[in-house]
Amino acid sequence: LFVCVLLLTFLSGVYPSLLLSSFKPVKILKGHVKTDFQFILFRKGLVVFQFAISIFMIIATLLIGQQLKYLQEKPLGFTQDQVIRVRMNNASIVQQRNSLREKLLSIPSVRHVSFASGFPGGYFDATTTLVEGSDSPLRMRTLWADEQYAKTLELEMVTGRWFSEEFPSDSLSSIILNETAVRELGWEPAEAIGKRIMMAQFDSTYKSVVGVVKDFHFLSLRQRVEPLTIAYNNRGLLLVKISGSDLNSTLSQIQQHWDSFSSILPMEWSFLESLMNAHYQSEEVQARVFSVFSIVSMFISILGIFGLTTHLAVQRKKELSIRKILGANVPGLTLLLIKDLLILVAAAGFMAMPLAYWAVTGWLENFAYHATPHLGIFLIGGGIVFLFALFTAGVKALVTASENPVNNLKTE
Repeated sequence: LFVCVLLLTFLSGVYPSLLLSSFKPVKILKGHVKTDFQFILFRKGLVVFQFAISIFMIIATLLIGQQLKYLQEKPLGFTQDQVIRVRMNNASIVQQRNSLREKLLSIPSVRHVSFASGFPGGYFDATTTLVEGSDSPLRMRTLWADEQYAKTLELEMVTGRWFSEEFPSDSLSSIILNETAVRELGWEPAEAIGKRIMMAQFDSTYKSVVGVVKDFHFLSLRQRVEPLTIAYNNRGLLLVKISGSDLNSTLSQIQQHWDSFSSILPMEWSFLESLMNAHYQSEEVQARVFSVFSIVSMFISILGIFGLTTHLAVQRKKELSIRKILGANVPGLTLLLIKDLLILVAAAGFMAMPLAYWAVTGWLENFAYHATPHLGIFLIGGGIVFLFALFTAGVKALVTASENPVNNLKTE
């Protein structure tokens, strides 16, 4: 960064010095200074480059914002509102987990309490799954959960049932699959019920499929829903579904019950919604960074076009005065000054839009699920820059065109 600052400072000072030193004093004193074609082309190229960057940054900011909104609003297949994840970091608590569940359920605002090995957005192990009578193994993600897991997250069953206390054999002989697992095994949901499968790494016997749960995004939206096999277990993390508006009171009561079993280690908890949103923190940071740089690049571009308009106004002041004396009106003179600049801005838009589409499309490939870039966003990005350029150049041109032509010509 230090080297860049030095280099840019050097270049910004050297270029004007070389340009001014190239002028011949005799021609300057006679007022015969003419701008070379190469300099005009370079100047216009800088305008196009500056505004192309501004348009690119604004479009990228809008598209990143669109993707973040999509991530926040896309149905995930489960309920994450007011669900708390508590780490079971105490052996005493683990041994008394069933008693803890009863205590927590005695709180009026606690609706469900569940123990599971994983939670949406967390880590899900994978294993090779064997189907009875088939030699084709399938890699599946794994989850161990109890009877309350589906109610806690409000999962929807496609067919069959979830684990239930009414079926004591579930802990040893039952298993649940998601829709993707059933589909990759080549079954229909109803056909899957009663099939026998085994998690090779964890089981030594086959278990019967008792239900098919509707696909839910147990991983982040960067990844597609994978095959998932769910076995019964009442250990692991604690998930608590609460209701009501007085969250502080509910959390305080949960804390009190936790401490009544063991106060050695503090209760480590997080809202499930916060844990899910944490997956997209980098995108939120990118959105803020792009927003700041969009403003900075726009400001620099506006300064550039204001200076260029001022330069053209000084160069063509006498021409505009003569045109005005011969009958030209102020709007016509204003348009005469700014039309070439607006063409440059439009050219910058046509240059930046394809680049922005290419860059953001590549960025969206990081997500298995993403929003579709709309043409309207590109038009809005280009339109914002065009309107700012029109206003900036238009105000200066309007002031110049409104001046008294006599004052500009009386020196001749």
